[in-house]
Amino acid sequence: LHDETAKLMFGPEFTKEQRSIAKNINFGTVYGISAFSLSQKFRIEKTKSQEFIQSHRLAFPQVYLWMAVQHRFIREHGWIQSRLGQVRHLPRATKAEDQELKAIFRQAGNFPIQQLGAQINNLAAWHLREAYQRGQFDSLVVNQVHDSVLSDVLPDEVRACESICRRVMEQEVPGRY
Repeated sequence: LHDETAKLMFGPEFTKEQRSIAKNINFGTVYGISAFSLSQKFRIEKTKSQEFIQSHRLAFPQVYLWMAVQHRFIREHGWIQSRLGQVRHLPRATKAEDQELKAIFRQAGNFPIQQLGAQINNLAAWHLREAYQRGQFDSLVVNQVHDSVLSDVLPDEVRACESICRRVMEQEVPGRY
């Protein structure tokens, strides 16, 4: 995603710093990053950071529409839900003003994304374990770290487990949820 955003904003030959800016804008959109914050972080002119944010808005209008819907919902109901049904209660949202409301909106924007990512990761680990067992492999799913599922794979099972991992992560988990 960060590479794609950098390509859209800077062209196909983007630099490492430009990718970093794109990454910060991708994450920052959920947290309501300001042009001032972006300019301070990358020591660029505020007008340039405003251009970057505007380019991002034009490239990904559905993200901003989704965020507006989330903000309206939490303002009205005082809770937010992930795609798979996990709920986070933020009751102050119905009464909050300005700065407090901005902080709540950052939480509201982040929660559905982070929670869904964690749920997908858990589901992927479970499906991988099941697939390894069905295939009677001796390889094991051993851990989850951030957004990765780690497997301990025997050398003679590498190709088969790689194929299973690809299928589970690209087809089974997204297809079911």
